[in-house]
Amino acid sequence: MAKTENGIVTGTSAGTVLAIEEDQNILLDVSSPDLVVFSQDGSDLIITTIEDGSKIVLEGFFSQAATELPPQLTLSDGSVISASDVSGLVEAFDPSQVAPAAGGAGGADGGGAEFSRYTDDGIGNGISIEDLLLPTELAFDTQEEEEFLAGQDDTGGSLKIEFVTREPKGNTDADFVSGGFEDWNPNIHPSDPQNDLGSFPVEVLITFTAEDNEEITSFTLNDIPDDVEIFLDDPFGSPAIVVGGELELTVVDGVIQEQIYIRLPEDNDADIEIGYSATIVDPDSSLTNTLTGNATLVVDAVADEAVIDFADGSSREGDYALWNYNEDNAESSEELQGVACYVDGQPVYNVGFNTSVDDRDGSESITKVTLTPGVNTSVSEGSGFDGVAADGTGTALMTWVMEAGGTATEITTGTLFTANVEGVGSTTVAATSVSVSADGALVLTFDASLNILDLDLNALSIQLPQHTDDDVTLNLAVEVTETPTDLEASYDAPGGSFGGQTDTNNDGIFDENNVSIKTATLQLNVGAVADKPILSVSAGETNEDQPIVLNVEATFPDIDGSETHMITIDLPDGWAFISGEGWSDNDGTLTYTVSGDSYIGGPTVQPPDVYFGSASISVTATATETDEEGIIVHEECSTVGSLVITDSAIVTVIPTTSGSDFAVEAPGDGSHELSFDLALGEENDSGSTIRVYFELTG
Repeated sequence: MAKTENGIVTGTSAGTVLAIEEDQNILLDVSSPDLVVFSQDGSDLIITTIEDGSKIVLEGFFSQAATELPPQLTLSDGSVISASDVSGLVEAFDPSQVAPAAGGAGGADGGGAEFSRYTDDGIGNGISIEDLLLPTELAFDTQEEEEFLAGQDDTGGSLKIEFVTREPKGNTDADFVSGGFEDWNPNIHPSDPQNDLGSFPVEVLITFTAEDNEEITSFTLNDIPDDVEIFLDDPFGSPAIVVGGELELTVVDGVIQEQIYIRLPEDNDADIEIGYSATIVDPDSSLTNTLTGNATLVVDAVADEAVIDFADGSSREGDYALWNYNEDNAESSEELQGVACYVDGQPVYNVGFNTSVDDRDGSESITKVTLTPGVNTSVSEGSGFDGVAADGTGTALMTWVMEAGGTATEITTGTLFTANVEGVGSTTVAATSVSVSADGALVLTFDASLNILDLDLNALSIQLPQHTDDDVTLNLAVEVTETPTDLEASYDAPGGSFGGQTDTNNDGIFDENNVSIKTATLQLNVGAVADKPILSVSAGETNEDQPIVLNVEATFPDIDGSETHMITIDLPDGWAFISGEGWSDNDGTLTYTVSGDSYIGGPTVQPPDVYFGSASISVTATATETDEEGIIVHEECSTVGSLVITDSAIVTVIPTTSGSDFAVEAPGDGSHELSFDLALGEENDSGSTIRVYFELTG
């Protein structure tokens, strides 16, 4: 029930009838005059709710509007509508129907006098008023009855055009939103343009309110933009034929027969205005009238998912890309003893891609790129991708770089990226912020006002520690932000939900779909390869039949535990292993397993008996790449050293003259015979040539 206090009327509700006094403020529970229809009934104001047709009657409102202190209406949002503004909101307002406000000047406060109905009791004791005055000469003719003509029945009414989008059948969320959605889809658009058209068509509602009993006889939509399509009854059928921007609908018995749907151009969120014209007739007077106007369709902006193109060299399927690399980008450039020997490069691996915006109307922009590495918590899980090795503190051992022409540059806030910018073309842009978290996640953010349509990240790479063969999983996310060009659609009630979207801000505005996120998975398969050892060997000269120490120095670059390292020495026939800690002998093949990254030392070996001369001994350092179960995943890579050893023979001279070991003196002049015996002391089976040199002096 309405309540009046200090001139303010509250509690107005459906069915309220209220006698209005001057200077009253009537509070209405509506937020906009567009939600009700104001009409006139003589001096009374009738307020009808569009949603359910309920009425509020304010008696004498227009009579009090003509006083010095007119009443006013206050809406629920605090806005005030004056009495004169109300008159302007009434269709065909007729001031001649308004009666003046009753009343006049009131008397002064009395002293307790009592008033009663008049009776002729005389004017004194025994005195009557009868025949008190004699007739006068004044006389009045009998007034003829005035003839009143009936007022003309004007043809009037009002039209209201609304654009709404309803939930598909079977969905129990909000019933509708006011306005429509870009491409008929309240949800984020997929990357495939063929799937952009959603299942939420924009519906046109036409409401005619007659002044009394008028009816519509014709209705035409006009000023239809060239790129707007109109569908009748079937929103997914063939569009209606629009001629000169006009489309006439079918009207039977005052009812428009078609259901109207409107489709805007693809990727368009610009609000549009459509005109209308309707002919109405009053069946009582057969008089007609034409109602015209315009209605605005509010189109909600919806962000499209980004399009991602992976760099050449990756194998891809859908939103997945795979790159295959060798550990340290090693290349096989040497072949020793039939075994491929890899030479290390830099462990910089390209994971580049190009991302773009499908919507080219300038309202969308790439605003965020995130790449998050996956890290396995257990090294024993499966045989797939291991993630990125961590150092035990949760910090990823990797660096994000841009690699071009063999030069890798770490990404920072000042790094420039090639981009295609709306209205500018190809240029370079810097990220608003660049961050790398402890787990290696890279986040690049860009200002939405840049309107980035294409972002070139083809040079994007990661740099792992040297000799790391861990495979890497990267989870990619590209955000696109849609900046609405004008108004946005609104929920039927704040806090509602529609089409999978929820009014999280509780403001009634449909803006939760203005940011899209496109995801993809990037995989790097880093193949383990054996790294080339560094080897040097040496040995000194020795005498025949004496042992010799073979000096070996070997260095192994990969020390992450994925390789096994071994040194092998092949002795010539007849040579024997004497000693050497850690060395083992297998029929003249000596082996030593290196536990660390280097070895310095060597075995002692013995040449064969009755042997002298030189011998070539092969020394091999081997690195074998194995997986965590000890299975060889790559061929051995070896470096061979050739060791030449010289073994000198021992010669003993037997003197022929007592006391003269090396010199013989002639007894005098003339010829003398010089003779000597050469004894080797051992049988010579070496096949060596023996020469004897002597010198004559004197």
